[in-house]
Amino acid sequence: MSDLESALERLLKHGIKLNRNNRRELGDLVLEIASRDEISADEVMRLPQIKTVIEDPHMNGPQKLAGVKGVLRRIRYPALSLARDTFDRRIKEAALSARIDVSPPPNFEGSSVKVKFSYSSPDELRSIIKELERLAETDPVNDAIKVAEDIS
Repeated sequence: MSDLESALERLLKHGIKLNRNNRRELGDLVLEIASRDEISADEVMRLPQIKTVIEDPHMNGPQKLAGVKGVLRRIRYPALSLARDTFDRRIKEAALSARIDVSPPPNFEGSSVKVKFSYSSPDELRSIIKELERLAETDPVNDAIKVAEDIS
């Protein structure tokens, strides 16, 4: 059994089932981190952040899998993770209603923000327009990119 297979087996022992795609995605992340940090795949899977997720008694298997993926992505792509966190914080600070969904460009490449919203009356549309005007006063994508570049 390879070091990677042994590392991924640890997940199975904690009720995390892996299909082929999940095994490949996790394997890629683990190997990239191991190579970059010059540690074994098993050491990656023994990191405290991973251990906290897989040993959480309040999470089911799919939640643990999502948590492990999130932790590995944050470790592998710290600048992108920080950019996403900053973007999300800026959007939250804008205090938009739940009817409005704002998404950054994929991987923060570019500065176009995607906005989706729904309304059922002219008054709701006017309200959304006011919220979007408030959003226009911020620059969540460029703020996020600047923060991420500072740690790169």
